[in-house]
Amino acid sequence: MSASVERVFKCTRCYKYFETEQDRRLHARIHAKKHYKCKKCAKSFRTAKEVKRHFWSEHSMSSADNKSRMKVDYEMVKPSTKQRKEEVRKMKEEGRKRRAKEEAMEMKKVSKRQNNDQEMMIPSTSKLVCCHQRKNLKYSASNRVCCGKEGCRIQPGDDYMCEALDANGMARTYCISCWNAGTKDTVNNVDAWSRMANVNKEKEPIKECTVCGDLWHESCSMSNEEQFRCVHCVPRRKVEIQHENQFSVFMADRINRFCKSHETRRSHEVVVVSFTNRKTVDLVEERPQHLKKEFRKLFGRAPTEYTERLIYVFQDTDVLFFSMVTHEYPNHCGKSYCLIDTLDSIPFLDIHKRLSVRRGEVYQEIILAYFDYMRRIGFEKGHIWADAPIQGDDLFFTCHPSTQLYLTQKKLEGWYEAMLRKGKEDGIFKEWMNFAGFKKMVERDLPRITIGNKKNQPQNIRPTDIPIHKGSLWDRLIQDLSPGEKDKENKVKMATEYSTYLTSEFKNHSKDTFWMDLAPPTQPMEEGTRSYSHEKLGDKYSFLELCEERNWEFSTFQRARFATLGIIEEINRGTVVEED
Repeated sequence: MSASVERVFKCTRCYKYFETEQDRRLHARIHAKKHYKCKKCAKSFRTAKEVKRHFWSEHSMSSADNKSRMKVDYEMVKPSTKQRKEEVRKMKEEGRKRRAKEEAMEMKKVSKRQNNDQEMMIPSTSKLVCCHQRKNLKYSASNRVCCGKEGCRIQPGDDYMCEALDANGMARTYCISCWNAGTKDTVNNVDAWSRMANVNKEKEPIKECTVCGDLWHESCSMSNEEQFRCVHCVPRRKVEIQHENQFSVFMADRINRFCKSHETRRSHEVVVVSFTNRKTVDLVEERPQHLKKEFRKLFGRAPTEYTERLIYVFQDTDVLFFSMVTHEYPNHCGKSYCLIDTLDSIPFLDIHKRLSVRRGEVYQEIILAYFDYMRRIGFEKGHIWADAPIQGDDLFFTCHPSTQLYLTQKKLEGWYEAMLRKGKEDGIFKEWMNFAGFKKMVERDLPRITIGNKKNQPQNIRPTDIPIHKGSLWDRLIQDLSPGEKDKENKVKMATEYSTYLTSEFKNHSKDTFWMDLAPPTQPMEEGTRSYSHEKLGDKYSFLELCEERNWEFSTFQRARFATLGIIEEINRGTVVEED
């Protein structure tokens, strides 16, 4: 079954409609191209093709030979600032007129229909006063994972093929490209598949003020009350976050000191909230069969205990702009490790440009503040890895802005290295190294062995020499290759293939994983005796489900503020659980 996509994004110059805002922005570049000017007659044209056609028709010789030898003489000139401002002013004026016309047409339709739909029940005397957006605002969609080739995504607005749900409520999805490339020939029942569109069909509700009757988008209203009263009728009170602990206070103080030392004007303070969960994991279960005995000697029979910590960083109480998920192992083979499992951000920090530093530098300070706290309570080792996400993927925040740029793998590795160098200068790290340096250090300390007739030969790093943590990059790499049934009995062949595979991975990931020795603190701290958890906000997947359920998204600054309000209300609702 084919699902059509409603085209709601309109070009303000040529009246064309587009399925997504990103498509409209790309199309808008056509109208912003530089002008091409003919040097013969000073006429201007929009494209080089047009000026060439004009040149040959108006200034060329009649002879075809001379025409072919004659050079087109034109120049490309940029419109003046005054001309550009006038074009922008006219464009905005045309947009306002069209919006007013659309509103008038919509109100006529409301008066004709029978108020069956909730939107059509809005009185004709009411008006939308919060912003210049239309009343019909759809929620955004996120990337979907394509089950075809690795790394393939179904982007918002794209069509895809979806299988009927199985008994577990699961269904495979394929982008149209992978489906037509041969996938449709491999499925058993083509009729069980439907063509769908990756869009969110739900629309943002319109709230009516119970005092003045004005209409507001839900995100613009900044209110979750059923009896909504707008800010024009009842002034809003500032919302305070009613939760803090030793960790969040330390983090916020350090980050705010950094921001205040670089601010050019008054800036909102940063607020940190964190929740923890105690968990256990069997780090031997997914290891290769021929290495399980060695891993069992290393980790023992009992599951490994660790603490998962979720960190939310707010700019005052305006917007949640940064989040981390960390894992902390108090005893990992005799060492204490802390590592960052997931890191995500949205570009709404200091939206009014009050700071003289870049957002990336503030993000680095947040990470350093975390490791600074962990070393003060006695942790010895730190670990991070650079795994650049695919553009549009949701790691923690739902529906990133379409204009947000993601760092490439190489740039992300450089960003982490700059952060680690700063951490060493600040005395947080005693030493740090990437995997290439870590591998060299381990192989240097391994005892020498005899290979054939050669004595005192250096050993190569083994899988058991690499610290493995739940969900980390090397946890995913050092796992069973799932051999076929015929290969399970041939242990020698399995071991050889695994060794070849792991050797190639050592080369591929020499620069994207980092280990740090945390510097011993001059002023140690005692770890808090109490921890705090939360049913929804204390788990990454529960948080994502909550955002999808309530349509909390971060695609725009206004919607990010509204989602932040809901998150703060969830914290203040009394659902924080205090544990000994």
